[in-house]
Amino acid sequence: MTDAQTVTPSPKSHTEAGSDATVVASARLTNSPPPLDGRRLKIARLVWAGIALLSLCIFLAAIPSRVNLLLNPADGLRAQLDGAGISIAVYAALVTIRELLFVVAFASIGVIIFWRRSTSGVAIFTSIVFITFAASFFGIYRTVFLDFSPLLYTLARIVLIIGFGSAPVLIYTFPDGRFVPSWLRYATVVWLAVILLQFPTHEGLFVYVEGVRRVLPTTLALYATFLLIALYGQVFRYRRYADGATRQQTKWVVIGFITGILGLVLWYGSQLIFPLDNDPLALRMTRLLVGETLYLFAFIAIPLGMAFSILRYRLYDINVLVSRGIVYSLLTIVLGAAFAGTLVALRALLELILGGDQDVNAAIIATAVVVALFAPTRRRIQRQIDLRFFRTHLLLTEQQARNQPTLHSTGELSGQVIGDYTLGGLLGRGGMGEVYLATQNSLKRQVALKLLPSDLASKPEMKARFEREAQIIAGIRHPNIVSVYAYGEHEGNLFIVMEYLDGELLSHAIRGQRMPLEKALAVLRDIASALDYAHARALVHRDVKPSNIMLMHENGTTRAMLMDFGIAKIIEEGTGITHTGMLGTIDYAAPEQIMSAAAVDQRADIYSLGVVAYQLLTGWLPFSGLSAGQVLYAHLQQSPTDPRLIAPELPETASIAIRRAMEKSPDKRPQSAGEFIDLLGAKQG
Repeated sequence: MTDAQTVTPSPKSHTEAGSDATVVASARLTNSPPPLDGRRLKIARLVWAGIALLSLCIFLAAIPSRVNLLLNPADGLRAQLDGAGISIAVYAALVTIRELLFVVAFASIGVIIFWRRSTSGVAIFTSIVFITFAASFFGIYRTVFLDFSPLLYTLARIVLIIGFGSAPVLIYTFPDGRFVPSWLRYATVVWLAVILLQFPTHEGLFVYVEGVRRVLPTTLALYATFLLIALYGQVFRYRRYADGATRQQTKWVVIGFITGILGLVLWYGSQLIFPLDNDPLALRMTRLLVGETLYLFAFIAIPLGMAFSILRYRLYDINVLVSRGIVYSLLTIVLGAAFAGTLVALRALLELILGGDQDVNAAIIATAVVVALFAPTRRRIQRQIDLRFFRTHLLLTEQQARNQPTLHSTGELSGQVIGDYTLGGLLGRGGMGEVYLATQNSLKRQVALKLLPSDLASKPEMKARFEREAQIIAGIRHPNIVSVYAYGEHEGNLFIVMEYLDGELLSHAIRGQRMPLEKALAVLRDIASALDYAHARALVHRDVKPSNIMLMHENGTTRAMLMDFGIAKIIEEGTGITHTGMLGTIDYAAPEQIMSAAAVDQRADIYSLGVVAYQLLTGWLPFSGLSAGQVLYAHLQQSPTDPRLIAPELPETASIAIRRAMEKSPDKRPQSAGEFIDLLGAKQG
């Protein structure tokens, strides 16, 4: 009987983000691949586990040999370093940091994708490509494994084929696992044939010519052709097939693909056009160190684009919270760059001042700098992620932290008399005040008395506004709206007296369970009738949610009653909350209500009713998160998951109706609650 029930943290969604729901064709081309189940899911997860384990073993086994190669370079490289005035320790540190950043960026995104979406075949494939690409980065070098273990070298090259060979296929099919345009499937067959035919002689792009690892012009041209075809496919998909939500989700990943591919083509193409061997020694080393670093950072744009799309637009419907893993991954990149820069600068400065080899001293000081930067950098990264992605600068109080009173528990005012009413047990408490079970002494009947926040009565103009709004609310008479009996003021507190309903809150009735469509339609039809009645009288509820809906079970039938009509508006206008944010329950708030609570109309209630319908029919909220900012951001930017992926028995018409009610633009929603119910209950055509 109270609006005071706070947001109940919902289970996290297991499924993919839906596409534009306004047309059926759009729903069929979605970035939401169907989830795997049963035997297929077990096999996919076993394959992922096997490949991930093999990749990890190859990577770990390659580390000692790779470190040894860096610290004990070949005579030719040693001479080049000496000629350029670069010590082996500095060279090894720079290359190690560069390669670790590459590996961490790709591997961490691969693990996150599998961790959050291990039911999706497309997500599992993406994860495998990222992990194997990271693991094979330096493990495929012949000098790492061939003399040490030919078997490991062969396994490392298999990992390379999976990662390097599957990368274009990932771009061809990103993000939904479909080839768009369809002829890309033939390009995939040709590409895989090329990779398999080159397996005996090539390490990805590279081939050994007289013992020297080189990139042949024909190989680079061939690979560039397939990658450019992949980019064409993504542009074609983006412009011709993708809806607005899919474009938002994929554009940064596509930008990452473009950056990485151009970096690869430009770096190796420049070596073919302007060979390194023709450069003076200092220029050669500068090109080698700077060019390879820029090339690798261009490739890192791919996992960064993927991470950005996951964080901001919930790519693959992955709702990654700002966890320690994400913060520490970014921290590794920032501190790695700080270490490298400090090491080089200190080495040069110390050698200038003290003379001699200062590698050890520079390394010690650089390490101390990194340690000192760790804590403040971590806090700053956490804050920037919160501000940029989840808008916690809205300064919302976490409604989940509020403690709810036990039903009919004793409140501070229990036992007191307010006019004709004796207050009994406390029914609820929240941002809109306290609700008491009370007895109207003159009529000997039970009522619900809501005490509004005390600051409402502090200004004369607010008291006048309250009285005006309360008069309108009290004039509502509808079988599905709780009646308001009276209103007034007592010792500086404004109160409203309402009909007391001894029924069952809808929020208690569902509790994570699905409701059959016909039963849900009966409940929603009652609420829609109440909303349309009030909307015709220019009243907007602003806080439609299951805890404001009471189910009355009478004579074998159930009647749904909508409570607290107009209370949210009184609170908003009385507290000035419309200038700083919104009041109500964020899990059901329309985007325009979040942005400007003063500007909402009846279509905000239709959005909230769509969220309620979604929850009734799937047992899940469309958006969830540990913080209020994450949920608000999802309402503003993210598309809801197709409810049929959670409840496959739902007809497609019902799915489209719900997602249309939850359109970000009010103009695209049904213009009345009754219209929404008609669409929801329409038979499959």
